Amino acid sequence: MINIQKRLGWFFLTMLFLSELSFAAPFVKEANFYTAFSGKDYYTEEDGDIKNFTIWLSTMSSDGKVVAIYGSDHIDGAQKYKLLIHNFESTTEPVEVTLPSRAGGFNYGTGIKSNADGSRIFFFARDLDNSFQELYMLNGLTGELVVIFHTSSTIETPQDMATDANGDYVYFNEGDNGDKGHLWRVAASAGATPSVDINQSLVAHPSGGTVRFIDQMDISDDGQTIAFFGVGWVDSSGTTQSSSDRELFVKTSSGIRYITDNDIDGKNHLVISGDGDTIVYSNAHWMVTHSDSALNAQVQIEEGYNNRGYRPGITTDGTVIFAGSNPDGVSSPHAYLIKTDGSGREMIEPENISIFTTDDGYHLSGDGKRIFFKVRKYVYPKEWYNMTVRPLHNPKDLSNLNF
Repeated sequence: MINIQKRLGWFFLTMLFLSELSFAAPFVKEANFYTAFSGKDYYTEEDGDIKNFTIWLSTMSSDGKVVAIYGSDHIDGAQKYKLLIHNFESTTEPVEVTLPSRAGGFNYGTGIKSNADGSRIFFFARDLDNSFQELYMLNGLTGELVVIFHTSSTIETPQDMATDANGDYVYFNEGDNGDKGHLWRVAASAGATPSVDINQSLVAHPSGGTVRFIDQMDISDDGQTIAFFGVGWVDSSGTTQSSSDRELFVKTSSGIRYITDNDIDGKNHLVISGDGDTIVYSNAHWMVTHSDSALNAQVQIEEGYNNRGYRPGITTDGTVIFAGSNPDGVSSPHAYLIKTDGSGREMIEPENISIFTTDDGYHLSGDGKRIFFKVRKYVYPKEWYNMTVRPLHNPKDLSNLNF
């Protein structure tokens, strides 16, 4: 069941279509911006005070045709959460998904993840009937929603999640309480039982002993290559020797190996390209390595720039990322399309608009022609989000868009 509901509010999600990617000028001059979702259609007004629809999570299919967003507004003084999908080939409006009554708040750590065509969109939500979480699968093309499984005492609260291009399997890790931290895999079917894909206690850490827990991870489109951070290490007696020593590992058909050994705890925002070759992560800067690279072969691609948080989007071939950063000495972050070989970058921001991200990071289609992002502009005191979007297409009429 899909239930379409609308209210007024102040928030926009915007999609940018790029007919071609050029790094010759400081801005992308020919980009076509238009509003994919407007919070103006989803607000409540209490005692003359506008309450904003706040977008917390989002995802886009790698073909760029389906998006899902999760956010909240205020009704009768209470925060109400909504999940909406937008299939640009079949609808001209975002469509609200009716969630089961037992579904509580979404897991912001795992976020929302889509397969390649949006037919399988995954999220964890707290089960109001107990203290566990349930993994849901949403068909972004039909609105069908099923529960795959619910966590139990065997699996702690998931912290990160990924899926392959087909959406055949969901991969997730679990919370760190010092004695668990596996990477799990579960088939994308109702009632499926998760199994351990990588047991952290069997992964050798470069500083000694074995990995304490598996943190962020990402997988290739075929599911055959997994990049992940192994955090901390324990000795043969099970005693924790480090709780923070964070290194980058890769699992391929040849096995598991570490590809960094530099004891930098700030590694974060990990992604791998769909072809399983290019791995991008951050410390203070964006770093690039490859699944078959030698140890410590990572390269900084942003000389003179600092990373400004959140996971980047990455093309299937790994040649371009969509990421946030700012020049050294400049505090305001901007969003850029950046070539992973370090040869160029373009700032991507419409006039008078600041690009923000949800907790899921920046979204870039596999072919590099579409990006999906949250934008806002603060106007004191009531109109929190007064947007100026530069679009060549009417968001109500998508028939002329070239997908």
